[in-house]
Amino acid sequence: MPRKKSRKSQSAPRRPSSPTGDGRTLLYHHDLPPDNPVRTVVVGDGKRVDQLVFTLHPALEVGLITSGSYERDHGRGWFGLEAGQGWVCGPLEAHRWRFPAGGYGGVVFNFSVAAFEQMPNLAGFDPTALFRSPTRIGAIGVGEVRPELLALGRELVDKYRDPVPPGRAWIDLMRMIDLLSQCQSVTTQETARPAVDTMFGADGIVPAIELLEGSLSRRVPLSEAAAACNMSRGGFARLFVKTTGHTFAAFALRWRLSEVARLLHNTDLSVKEIAFRCGFEYDTHLHAAFRDHFGMSPGEYRKHGGG
Repeated sequence: MPRKKSRKSQSAPRRPSSPTGDGRTLLYHHDLPPDNPVRTVVVGDGKRVDQLVFTLHPALEVGLITSGSYERDHGRGWFGLEAGQGWVCGPLEAHRWRFPAGGYGGVVFNFSVAAFEQMPNLAGFDPTALFRSPTRIGAIGVGEVRPELLALGRELVDKYRDPVPPGRAWIDLMRMIDLLSQCQSVTTQETARPAVDTMFGADGIVPAIELLEGSLSRRVPLSEAAAACNMSRGGFARLFVKTTGHTFAAFALRWRLSEVARLLHNTDLSVKEIAFRCGFEYDTHLHAAFRDHFGMSPGEYRKHGGG
């Protein structure tokens, strides 16, 4: 069997960030200082892009598509977005993206919770509720609201081609969140996350994420991850669940499975070898975990080209 050519993974076009990692699951640190906690990026490219690795970032993210088509995978399969539809992405939420052909255009906000703390007149409105909604995974924007989303997206694309004062960005961010909050996801549903504020604490667990990033061939115990963050086991465990909505063990398993998926897609290594490289003692353990997470066996995933 001829060896598959590995496709080079790419970061999001024109998105300033500092990735860490080695092409498996990448952690991006968006520089969002307290006095300017919102970054707005106009996106658009005419080239085909397949983001074949999962990425994470402590910042929150919302985006709108204004032209072409775009696809995202938040670990539950690909969903497509067309003009007038958007998405939301919570902190440290593993995801990948691609657009099949012809390019796409749109606008993306990356921001920290500090943005909300500096916004006046938020009484009675919880801007983080959208990120905890059980229907937020999927393309957002359907029915009467979709034309409004498209109009807003086109307005923002024109506006943010040039620098805009931070105060203006906060207001436009709230306009986008308000419209997205009026919509339900039109594709995949997910189980509701815990009823806690998952927006805080991401920076505190970054050392544990980086430890996972460099230790994919073994299971990282909770005690080692806590020590990397200079925290007690109990304090780290509570902060990790509060920040990500997952236990550390569940998140670490998902992290290793993302590397399994990458190797299935980019190499002709046997499933047994991949299991060994990704810290699974037996390939049968890998099969069970992979099917539970991706809804198909490793062999089916490889056959269908990774989704």
